[in-house]
Amino acid sequence: MPRIAPPPRREPRPQLRLLRCISVLAVVGTLALVGSAIADEADELESPIPVFETEADDEIPLLAEPDEILNVAPACCDDPETCTHRRHRWLTFRDRVTAGAEYLLLRPSFSNATALYQTTTATGPQLAQTAQNFGFGYSSGVRGFIGYRLNDAWMLRFSYLNIFANTTVSGVSTGNWLGGNGTGFLGPYNTSALDAGQSITSSAGVNLNVYDLELAGRLNPSACGPANGGSPWDAATSVGLRFADAAVNTNVLNDQSALGQTNLLTVTTARNFQGVGPRLALQGRRYLGAKARWSVFASGAASLLVGTVSNVDTRSRTGDALQPNRQSQTAGGPLVVPNLDLSLGATWQIAERTSFSAGWLVMYWGQLGYSEQINTSPAAGNFPDLVPLTNSSLTYDGAFFRLTHNF
Repeated sequence: MPRIAPPPRREPRPQLRLLRCISVLAVVGTLALVGSAIADEADELESPIPVFETEADDEIPLLAEPDEILNVAPACCDDPETCTHRRHRWLTFRDRVTAGAEYLLLRPSFSNATALYQTTTATGPQLAQTAQNFGFGYSSGVRGFIGYRLNDAWMLRFSYLNIFANTTVSGVSTGNWLGGNGTGFLGPYNTSALDAGQSITSSAGVNLNVYDLELAGRLNPSACGPANGGSPWDAATSVGLRFADAAVNTNVLNDQSALGQTNLLTVTTARNFQGVGPRLALQGRRYLGAKARWSVFASGAASLLVGTVSNVDTRSRTGDALQPNRQSQTAGGPLVVPNLDLSLGATWQIAERTSFSAGWLVMYWGQLGYSEQINTSPAAGNFPDLVPLTNSSLTYDGAFFRLTHNF
């Protein structure tokens, strides 16, 4: 059976390529600065007076993090202009900068995930059809952010996320399905493998790029925190814009070769969406322990993106003189995509200005999933025009691991 390669990543537009390069360079530079700053903090912690015992406020993270929204400790100074607390020392640009990087281990899934149907006959008509679904595994991704603190409670932040995943489903027919006793396979665009030895191999790839520009802040900036007798609960919010560039590509290879005669049908689909819209996020956090070095949090965010979608389907055939060598269809237009992010996690305050967080993340993207239909009543040798498109949702779930630092 011929091998089929996973769908290639879609080549980004020049503007997006430049923006991604800038984002990657920012993350790399941030990690280098974080390493240097942590080393400096290690020297500070060797002093007779531990950093975490000097001020209760320093026991809690100072910065905003993606999905944690804003991890800013309460400020208990009455007058920011005269207070000597480090939190109010806005002496240099570096004092206002915060940054972090995140490793993602996420699994995408489609609400309509059927790649093939397995169809079985035994001594007569068709008995059963069993869906063979795309089953993605967990794939690695990255998210980085950089923020600029406007004051003790509010911050302007930019973040970038990228994750790519692919999977393959295949089936080889056996027996004599057309004669009433065998197992065959049906695929999208009226592809079929019904004679013994014929096959269908279907692969799918998802590439997601997300850019956020937000204003994030605490909802209770006057609170003094649990170490000062205040509430151990904290709340934060963020408002801004989200831009998404998503691609769902599929590649179907239908091998209907028989008796040494080559007969191959290849169908490729490139479904691309680009859109932008408002984003609103809320977070609740509960600090733990007398020094508040540990905390747990839950956050949720909603976006409504307005953009355009294009769906280009191409079908090519080799070895069948009765069928056209190449067919294509293009569909698309305006599309509104709802987006939800939900996360649960915990944070450990490693040092005065450095924290580590881990948890579970779920992202929902409406109408961005796999979008093909499968004809479950094929006629032998019949390959009509391409079937209509349908929309399905795209969901990610998995773990995240985040390192954050205040400069």
